[in-house]
Amino acid sequence: MYDLISDIKQINGFDSAAINSNTTTNGVIVDTQGFESLSFILNASVYTDGVYNIKVETSNDSGLANPVDITSIDPKKVFSFDSEVIDGANKSKAYGVVEHDRYVRFSVVSTSVTTGATLNGLALLGNPKSSPARG
Repeated sequence: MYDLISDIKQINGFDSAAINSNTTTNGVIVDTQGFESLSFILNASVYTDGVYNIKVETSNDSGLANPVDITSIDPKKVFSFDSEVIDGANKSKAYGVVEHDRYVRFSVVSTSVTTGATLNGLALLGNPKSSPARG
């Protein structure tokens, strides 16, 4: 039996933010070096109203100069297997990302907001190129 934690790395992907307008709120730039898989979990700790979707930008530049919005180029590269929507407090939604450059940023695009929500996000890196030896 093996543990899962040896094969993943969790990183803050989106700082907790009270979003109370129709806007795009940028997340943290995540360095995916050493890992082949990337997922993102968006959480709502407080929710009043609004629709919240993610935008995924990628670049080989650590400052994300000239990023490519892979969400708009090919929506199939950012996917979610659940139909869960963030429409209440203490709800979350998970996303998978394929074919990205080394640096990735998840941003939240909010629409139909009057009062808003407080959101945060976690990036999960998986399938490390090297992991602890299996005995």
